Amino acid sequence: MNQRLLLKHQTWSLAATILTGVIGIGTMAMVVRLLGVEGYGAVGLTVGVGSMVGMLQNFGISAATSREVAQAESRAAIPKIILSSLLFRLMVSLPLVCGLFLLAEWIAVDLYQRPYIEPLIRLSALLLLVQELFSVFDATLRGLQRFRAFALLKPLAAVIRLGSLYFCIRAWSVSGWFLGEILCYTVLLAIQSALILQSLRWRVSLPSTGEIQATLRRIWDMSFVVFFTKIAITSWLRAPILLLGFVGGDAQLGVLALGLQLGSRYRTITASVAAVNLPFLSRLYRESREHFGRIFQRNLELIFALLCVLLAGVFALQKEVVPLLFGKDFLQVTEFLPLLLLVFLSMQLVNLIGSGALYPTGHFRNLAWIHAGWKGVSCLLMAAVILGKGSIVLLILAMLPGTVPPLIHYLLRIRDRLGIRPGKRRPLVLFVWILILCAAAQADAALPVRLFLLLPGLPLLRALLKEKRQAEMVAPESASANQNPIPPERTQ
Repeated sequence: MNQRLLLKHQTWSLAATILTGVIGIGTMAMVVRLLGVEGYGAVGLTVGVGSMVGMLQNFGISAATSREVAQAESRAAIPKIILSSLLFRLMVSLPLVCGLFLLAEWIAVDLYQRPYIEPLIRLSALLLLVQELFSVFDATLRGLQRFRAFALLKPLAAVIRLGSLYFCIRAWSVSGWFLGEILCYTVLLAIQSALILQSLRWRVSLPSTGEIQATLRRIWDMSFVVFFTKIAITSWLRAPILLLGFVGGDAQLGVLALGLQLGSRYRTITASVAAVNLPFLSRLYRESREHFGRIFQRNLELIFALLCVLLAGVFALQKEVVPLLFGKDFLQVTEFLPLLLLVFLSMQLVNLIGSGALYPTGHFRNLAWIHAGWKGVSCLLMAAVILGKGSIVLLILAMLPGTVPPLIHYLLRIRDRLGIRPGKRRPLVLFVWILILCAAAQADAALPVRLFLLLPGLPLLRALLKEKRQAEMVAPESASANQNPIPPERTQ
């Protein structure tokens, strides 16, 4: 295991994510045009309601399953981990899904005064159940380190989703969006099952009661932290559209829903990297701790540069691309999209540090409370903006306290406990460049000005990549001579 192998797996995952993103943007444009701004707003609000239940049923099981499969002592133990995880997932998910199904009328009629979303909420409950089963198999593929198959499955899933959504929306309008998603995930479940069985050579052994209990105890150590962290993050991400749903019209909801969806597409980049980081670096930390800090640090800086390049392109061309893809009805998205993507950038850095350093090494104690505290403050600020009838731009600004303080805490923790200090000068200058581009896009600067501001970043990126290539040539022994491996914390 080394930096080059990690980059190879990440390249496969990133390439698949970019291809999937291109197909996903096309799918999004098709869905927006088929549903219209009001129909898309209804879908966004319903998905927001469903995700509040989804975050409860996730329980951090996927991340914990991926790590357990990656660190399994033998191939025979893997089916027992999978079956234990599925059992745990169903025990948590079924009561929550049934509750959402039964409370659909109250949520639609009494809470939001929108009776037409009642059947949509019931369909979203069924979709959540299928998605949770999918997530266990997805985590298993990552834990098995079937990164190439995992990467190839992404664009295939995007194509299946495109076809199923087109067919179902044309047939059943807004309800067709949920039916199309359910159809897509069902097909993917069948494909994942075949890939996993092939990796296990079609041999599956049932776990005993004692083995299930032992597996669940190991999963619980990590899933507890991931669960509460996910609750804080999901609540914070869904708060803007859920709060706006009380006072805004369907058109406003549609615009905000599209902005959040574009932000989530940007977020899939780090999700694809994190999918590789957690199982790969967990095993690396167990087998070669002396190289861990060096490999993680270089990788973090390279991914940060990639994220900045993508942001720069969006900031420079958003005013021209958004109406072209989604129509002039959604032009208002460009008024807050730069700020929103800046929020997602800091959120992605938190995700990279967590999945690449803190969770693999066991230094994740109290992270859930850090997220809960700051995201709670952010949600209160967003509620104040809604009560004060503020603009969507102010609503997005109120999201910043939910990401910047946790990012600072993560950086300090990897410095103090793992001795990892990401480079200061070039990444900092790169970040300042991104802030200038964001300000220009937010101020609606002319296209030539935005394109001109792209130029200073090109030599900086070139120097950063050249520095990393030179560092890669240094012998691992000399690069890690001063590193003191730190044993993982014992979690409660």
